[in-house]
Amino acid sequence: MASNPPAKRGTADLSLGLAAFALVITGLVMVYSASAPLALQKYGDASHYAVRNGLYALLGTAVLAGVSWIPLERIRQLTVIGFWLSMLMLAIVLIPGIGLEGGGARRWIGLKVFTLQPSEPF
Repeated sequence: MASNPPAKRGTADLSLGLAAFALVITGLVMVYSASAPLALQKYGDASHYAVRNGLYALLGTAVLAGVSWIPLERIRQLTVIGFWLSMLMLAIVLIPGIGLEGGGARRWIGLKVFTLQPSEPF
C-alpha cells in the first residue's frame, strides 16, 4: 500500500481553506440576517453583531496562521499538558463559588471578567 508523501512545511490545502472561508462568510451572513433588527434597535447599526463576529473571524485566522508554523511534533508534546489542564478545569467546575450553575448544570468557571467553559480552550 502506497503512503502519502509528507507535506512540505508552509503548504496548505487550498480546497480546505476555501471551504472554511465559505463557511465563515455564510456564518457572517446568517449572523447579520438574524441579528440586524435587534442590533439596529439596540446600537443604531444593523451590522453591529456581524462586524464584531467578522473581527473575531479575522483574529481566529491570525491565530490559525500563527499556530500553523508550530511543528507537529511540538503540538504532540503539548497534548499531554492540555489533557491534564482540561481535567483540572473540569474538577474546578465542581468547587462551589468557582463553578457556576445554569439551567441545572454546573459547566462554567466564573472569572472576574468573563466565564469560561472547560471545553472551550481545548
